[in-house]
Amino acid sequence: FEKKIKSFLKNINCFEEKITIEINDKDYVALCKIENFNSDNAKSIFLPNQEIARGDIILNCDGMYYSEKTIKKIK
Repeated sequence: FEKKIKSFLKNINCFEEKITIEINDKDYVALCKIENFNSDNAKSIFLPNQEIARGDIILNCDGMYYSEKTIKKIK
């Protein structure tokens, strides 16, 4: 998941110093356990969002929103 986020950020050109990234609250807890995670991502602000699924990402950069969400199958 960490690699997915880093790859995602490399593909985005952002002119602001900070990028807001919303991730599932359980993913947020897991990422916070990674040593030096916050210092490696000094330009990124991670916010927990309990309304999105695990593995989903919502990015806000210069007012542009991008989301990468899993598609749930309807039974």
